[in-house]
Amino acid sequence: MAAAPLVRRVLMVDDEEDVGAALAMGLRRHGSEADAQSDPQKALREFRKRAYGTVILDVRMIPFDGFELYRRIVEIDPQARYFFLSAYHPNEFGSPPPQVKYLTKPIGISELISAITE
Repeated sequence: MAAAPLVRRVLMVDDEEDVGAALAMGLRRHGSEADAQSDPQKALREFRKRAYGTVILDVRMIPFDGFELYRRIVEIDPQARYFFLSAYHPNEFGSPPPQVKYLTKPIGISELISAITE
């Protein structure tokens, strides 16, 4: 049984291009409008051009990490829902802001959809 369609546009940012693309494709198959970016700078430009209700950020990226990208885009839209996604334990990076949920890789599309539609 397919999950209910997602209402908001999703921006998936992961420097592992295949991971981000696969998760975005899975979200689209479940009715979401989802875009994937593998470069944080391009993701920031994309975020400025389009309204995204949900943003999923990998933590470890270059030239700046997901925490820095979060700080930059939350200034543009503090109302969007933000999630960090990483294979690393959140304590390795410090605590994410309390309003940001931390998701752990590997993650299946059903688990991702469940997390972002709560």
